[in-house]
Amino acid sequence: MECQNMNKAKEYRKQLWEVLKSNMVSLRDLLSLLEAYLVSGTELLHLRAIKVLSKAVYRQEELNWNLKDSELLFLMEYFRDLTADPINGRVALKAVLRILTALNAIHEATYNEVMEMLKGINMAFQNDSSRMNVLEIYVLLYQKGRELVEKETEEYVVNWIRTMRIEHNHVNCKIVFKHTLNLLKSLPVEVLSKYADEVFKILTAYFPVRISKPNTEKQQKTLAALLTACLTSTPLFASSLFPFLANKLSSIAVDTVLDVLLALISAVREFPPAVCSAHLPEVDNTLCKLIKECINPEIVDLGVQLQVAIWKVLAEECLSLIHISEPTRQAEISYAVFCLKKKKKKK
Repeated sequence: MECQNMNKAKEYRKQLWEVLKSNMVSLRDLLSLLEAYLVSGTELLHLRAIKVLSKAVYRQEELNWNLKDSELLFLMEYFRDLTADPINGRVALKAVLRILTALNAIHEATYNEVMEMLKGINMAFQNDSSRMNVLEIYVLLYQKGRELVEKETEEYVVNWIRTMRIEHNHVNCKIVFKHTLNLLKSLPVEVLSKYADEVFKILTAYFPVRISKPNTEKQQKTLAALLTACLTSTPLFASSLFPFLANKLSSIAVDTVLDVLLALISAVREFPPAVCSAHLPEVDNTLCKLIKECINPEIVDLGVQLQVAIWKVLAEECLSLIHISEPTRQAEISYAVFCLKKKKKKK
């Protein structure tokens, strides 16, 4: 008997999906048909109704439904309430993401509903897939509702900061770093300066990037490059970044030291000389000791490249540079020769 009931239910769902694909049922009609099941006290019926609705919405492009503003708002309100449900919230997030993906632009009412939904989501209780959905929703809000984000920039930034704190999945980390980099490059200075310290603390908590999955060198390098780009994207980070990285140079982990050297090279090249020159003598002192004592040729080679970059900046600021020799790569330990003289003061 149980087997027969299961077969009947399976056949019914198949028929229902064929009807949905034929475009004979609108979203409103579908919601009306499922209403009794959506509020049902029977958990199995409730879950199946949610699955049908969410699947229909998720495959909206395939079904070619044209949503009216009223229908869209109705759905967003429904899914907003559903995301608070620990059992069905994950399905609702997927449906919301699909709706936003299908839209050409996000209107104010929809934007407000989605932001309210995001505020109520605790990322600590979501799995990797659900956290990815949340991150992608933030990205879509920024891409398709840029004008609305600019009206309430601080609200968006505060919520994004709360969301980016605890990620450990490599795919999600990539989304976090890429979107954070985009924000750091585009936010107004007055907003960025207000939250720069908090964002810097979160980013440095990821440094150096060591995610258990993936374990491929290429993926690790991609994440490390994105994180370094974030840390060197604004001069507001300079006063904290150089001491942070200089301290990390004393690490006994080879990979960490290599990441630090690459980050320092990027920082010296990206930041204006006037911004970073005050921090470079301290870095240079630590670096000289590292190059002198280290026997790892890769570390020494990067160290010398960094030293060349540092002396170029210092030369531009306070010295006249006559010549810098290229680091010698044939020997185990590279070296550089600096010939400098003080700049003449203009009368």
